[in-house]
Amino acid sequence: MRGGLSNKNKDSVKDYRREKEKRFFQRVEHRRTVFFNTFGLPLPTLTSGTWWIMKEEDWRVVHIASGMTNANIIVGRLETEGIPTRLKYEAAGTIYAVTIDGLGEVRVMVPSSCLEKARKVLSVSYTDEDIDWEEK
Repeated sequence: MRGGLSNKNKDSVKDYRREKEKRFFQRVEHRRTVFFNTFGLPLPTLTSGTWWIMKEEDWRVVHIASGMTNANIIVGRLETEGIPTRLKYEAAGTIYAVTIDGLGEVRVMVPSSCLEKARKVLSVSYTDEDIDWEEK
């Protein structure tokens, strides 16, 4: 066959990649467990910011930030509310710290099941009066 793989070979490649990915995540989980057990720490529950829990889910853009700093602020707000996030960006924008003509734009993505909750979280704005600045 000329020009590429047959459908049978494509399916076997997909199966191989799925199996390889599954083994990778099993190793990650094993190493994580060994690390926490070594130091006698409780194994933390995986909630926000854990992309491997919902890797099969459809991710949607909830916000487009200009620069990594702004994106990390948005991610912090979302993950505080228990919403997993991913960032999608061009490497050149972070290397050169340029935010011109969409080069430094960072897309903040959330699972489609959390999209409405994320929009509600981001729709709330805070003023200086809302924040308690005094040390306790």
